[in-house]
Amino acid sequence: MKNNPCKKETTLRSTKKENIELERYKRQLEAERARREEIEKRLKESEERYRSILENIEDGYFEVDLKGNFTFFNDSICRMLGYSREELMGMNNRQYTDEENAKKLYQAFNKVYRNGEPAKAFDWEVIRKDGSRRTGEVSITLMKDEKGQPVGFRGIARDITERKKAEEILKAEREKFQILSDHAPFGLVMIDQEGRFQYINSKFKELFGYDIKDVPDGRTWFRRAYPDPEYRHQVIATWLEDFSDSKAGEKRPRVFKAKCKDGTENIINFITVQLETGERLMACEDMTELKRAEEALRESEEQIRQLQKMEAVGRLA
Repeated sequence: MKNNPCKKETTLRSTKKENIELERYKRQLEAERARREEIEKRLKESEERYRSILENIEDGYFEVDLKGNFTFFNDSICRMLGYSREELMGMNNRQYTDEENAKKLYQAFNKVYRNGEPAKAFDWEVIRKDGSRRTGEVSITLMKDEKGQPVGFRGIARDITERKKAEEILKAEREKFQILSDHAPFGLVMIDQEGRFQYINSKFKELFGYDIKDVPDGRTWFRRAYPDPEYRHQVIATWLEDFSDSKAGEKRPRVFKAKCKDGTENIINFITVQLETGERLMACEDMTELKRAEEALRESEEQIRQLQKMEAVGRLA
């Protein structure tokens, strides 16, 4: 039986076409595999960078499940709590917080779970493995799976124990200053770097009649206390000269007349000290009666001298 040339040619064309399709499919598979490998490579590199960053930042990073058990954390969390990785993995927050802080944590996590909004920078006290306590500042967000269902929480924790201690010391110092200044026998004003009056004690109000609403800053004070433009210019020029080269802790006493709210004029010894913070503390000592007494004494001494002269002249006559 003879072969059919037409059928043979058709078969060859079909085979050639199939080979071309197979080659094209093979190239597509290779391109897809190369693309996938590139994606996996980049993903791995990204994960490595991500973990490297997490392991080297000072802030603590953590992930917990919906029950509050650790599922992932960096070394900073270990240092903050004093536990090893093996000890911390799976540990619940109730194991390193007291009842009050455990309740605070539950409320914060529950709120994030319910509304999906992050909780930012709330304080949280933890109990370390050695029993000591540290204060953390924590921010948390909700974690969801690919279906959008909540699966846990991730957060950043910063140890602010030393900052809290410094704040407490500062608060105590301010309270001490408040008590002392409120009972000081002279007026006191705290002035910030922008010239705003931060604090006025009761003696200042008694002395001048102004409260902080009347004189909120140095510019207003100069206008009210020195209504005469020429004298005001003289006072301001002196102050600016004093402050141009003043150092922290250095006192600059100056005596000026100052007009009070009721229109009377007093002679005041202003003693200004620049603080290390850049603020200035100004003490105001009323010298009015002393100056009047000194003037009266000078007048009396002058009268005595005149009488002595007259007596001497009378004896000579």
